Amino acid sequence: MKNLRIIFFVLVLVNLVFLAWSQAYFVFGKEEIHEPQRMSQQVNADKLRILANAAEDAGTAAAAHPADKENAPAQACLAIGGLTAAEAEKIALNISMASGHAVRLPAQDYHRVLIPDLAGMAQAEAQKAVVLAKQPQPPAPLSAVQIQATEKGKFAVLLGVFKDEAAARAFVAALARQGISNARWIKPVADLAHEGVELHASGTVLDDAVKAALLASPGAWLMHCAG
Repeated sequence: MKNLRIIFFVLVLVNLVFLAWSQAYFVFGKEEIHEPQRMSQQVNADKLRILANAAEDAGTAAAAHPADKENAPAQACLAIGGLTAAEAEKIALNISMASGHAVRLPAQDYHRVLIPDLAGMAQAEAQKAVVLAKQPQPPAPLSAVQIQATEKGKFAVLLGVFKDEAAARAFVAALARQGISNARWIKPVADLAHEGVELHASGTVLDDAVKAALLASPGAWLMHCAG
């Protein structure tokens, strides 16, 4: 009977020790916090979330958002002729700073066909309207009939540029048959600007660059891009 009592007390003591240990009353070395105290001692435990691996996160973002170049505006192309070397270099630099790019064209001599010696812009506009009514599109490479400011405060309407004299003369004759008798052929001169530059950029950037270039270089003209 005495032995049973001893066993009973030993079992009670063991249970009490185990209960105290499980409730973290005994701490040895590094502190270990067991449930449920652990969750109660966390700061904003309900806001805890697991972050994805950075590489996986970047891959997911790339898949969700295609490359920027796919969303970039389509590029257009125009060429400007009749420039000095310095003007061509400046235009090329300006377009590159505006997220476009430029290709310098070989220096070329062009035979020009134009209506010269117009007294003012109003007269030049009237002459241009007459030409467009009969000849809506100029021959390549000129991209548009263009009014140019010339020396002594006068204006000219540029109708075409040609690589050889025969083509320029033939165009003047064709215009005369259409009733445009004041067009003249002007041969290249040694001191005339002959440089060209081809510009590639979005439509808005290209329009701004061309307007600025023509204002800075009154003798220049717009051309179609090669090909």
